[in-house]
Amino acid sequence: MKNRIFYVIHLDTERILILIFIFFLFISTSFFIGLKIGRMTNINTEITLPSPVITESKEKEMKLIEEKNLTKERDQINQRTIPLDELKKSENETLLSSEKKLEETKALENKTVNKEQNYTIQIGAYKNKEEANLVFSKLKKNGIESYLQKKNKYYVIYAKANSTQELNITKKELQKLNIKDVIIYKNK
Repeated sequence: MKNRIFYVIHLDTERILILIFIFFLFISTSFFIGLKIGRMTNINTEITLPSPVITESKEKEMKLIEEKNLTKERDQINQRTIPLDELKKSENETLLSSEKKLEETKALENKTVNKEQNYTIQIGAYKNKEEANLVFSKLKKNGIESYLQKKNKYYVIYAKANSTQELNITKKELQKLNIKDVIIYKNK
């Protein structure tokens, strides 16, 4: 049988203190190197949100539903029967009320037409309020009407367009200002 040799390391207080110092030195240098690298990297704070997708078939379905509702309302107005006594007593009132109903249906038709032409343009979303204010003031100086709104942790800049022609003009103006990534929402 072979004799086994065991090595014993004697650690006195001086050696223990030296090892602790070396360990602390290693941890602190790795921390400061990581901190310096973290500050050197440039993080983009702008976040773009996906735009809602409305397909043509969904849009046509929505238009058909609105048209059906309008025709139902018109039919209800036309099919109302009023007793002869009431008709004689309040002939003027019924004419006025039917005219009001017709005006309301026309107003509803106008609203549906206007809804198709209103757009909201999201220009940018910023975590930093100062950065959002700089972009906002830049837009104001160049004549683009916009507004700033806080959503969750972000400061979001929006602009509005009332028609597709106005939307295209606003997009061209934004491209002149080197703002290319915008999100366009079609208002309902």
